[in-house]
Amino acid sequence: MKQLLRVAALALLAGAAIPSFAQQTPVGVWRLVSWVNALEGGGDAVQPWGPHPVGFISYTPGDRMSAVVTAPDRKRPEQPAAAEDQAQLYRTLFAYAGSYRVEAEGVVVHNVEVASDPAWVGTDQRRFFRIEGNRLIITTPPLKILAESAPRVHTLVWERVE
Repeated sequence: MKQLLRVAALALLAGAAIPSFAQQTPVGVWRLVSWVNALEGGGDAVQPWGPHPVGFISYTPGDRMSAVVTAPDRKRPEQPAAAEDQAQLYRTLFAYAGSYRVEAEGVVVHNVEVASDPAWVGTDQRRFFRIEGNRLIITTPPLKILAESAPRVHTLVWERVE
């Protein structure tokens, strides 16, 4: 009888843990609220595209994801766009998409299949996340992107759209 009670108690505990993990999955569509990056350890925090970057990240229940982020107030170039205008547009956007997997509570890995930067295609991008109310907070390990001189930790705050 004691053995049966232990098994039942363990099953209840395991069942109680599953919903909390399921609640901490990023499935949904999220709008970017802020993007701050800082040197590892927290020094020299900056907002690379100001206080109001524009972007969305989506995670589907079928394990697909996509993200696009741009600087606000990008100007529409004359057509055909001059090479300088095209370069400026490229410097003020990043996007990628592919599959994803949640490896552990608070850890998601993006398997990049297509990206604005071809160097990311075929890579796994590990991210740390937490959900606070209707906000998804994603933090990167130290990364060197967008022609930065030193690796920086990026923190992006997203608000749920759906």
